Amino acid sequence: TLFRSAVSTHPSIVTKTVPILLRYLHLPQKAELNDGDMVSVCQSLHRVALQCQEDAESLRYFHETVVPRLLVLTLQASMQAKNVKSMVPLLLEENILSAMVPVISAVSSRLIPEIGRA
Repeated sequence: TLFRSAVSTHPSIVTKTVPILLRYLHLPQKAELNDGDMVSVCQSLHRVALQCQEDAESLRYFHETVVPRLLVLTLQASMQAKNVKSMVPLLLEENILSAMVPVISAVSSRLIPEIGRA
């Protein structure tokens, strides 16, 4: 599929490439992405998050930027669905939301011990 990605945990690469993946989650209203594409984006984010668990700076970026962005995108989609009752935004499909969970879980599970050491 379109969103298979090589994984790099170097902070400068993570902070440049991850926003590109996040942009794809915001595009479905404007582009021709399907739910499979969006699941692939989440899976790519998950792979990067898993690899970043050993790099404190990249992990912190995920915690401070990626997780809040995922939550904001979901909240925005939910508010849009509330306003336009005839159409549920693609981002709220169960398989896409389910694909976000491992990203948040990977970041959260490793960050808790990191915070304890700080």
